[in-house]
Amino acid sequence: MKKCRECGLPIYGRSDKRFCDDGCRNAFHNRRAQGINRELQGTHRKLLRNFRLLQDYESSGINRVRLEELLRQGFDPESCTGLKTAKIRGKRRRSFWSKKTGGTGRYRLIYTLAFRVEKGVVLISSFGS
Repeated sequence: MKKCRECGLPIYGRSDKRFCDDGCRNAFHNRRAQGINRELQGTHRKLLRNFRLLQDYESSGINRVRLEELLRQGFDPESCTGLKTAKIRGKRRRSFWSKKTGGTGRYRLIYTLAFRVEKGVVLISSFGS
């Protein structure tokens, strides 16, 4: 007879059952995900801090901020959700935020914001929605 993977009690019912009840199944999966969730919380916290800092400036109409100032406020330029290279004029099409900022180059993405660091200045641009 099979035993519950959480509590070790005998399992009755379907032949492919692994847990004796919903409580044991939930406890098993919650314990397994606990370590992963701790790692993600730290990463999410960094991304959220970066996003809020950039969003505050961008919503105020400020699209250039000194990197030094952002670093003092806890900004981490290495924490981002993606990377995108803006196309140069004349070669196919330019990316939609490249048109907005008038520049080309590599942008780091944080949710709906894009930024790049250029000579100690962070250029901010929003995209999407």
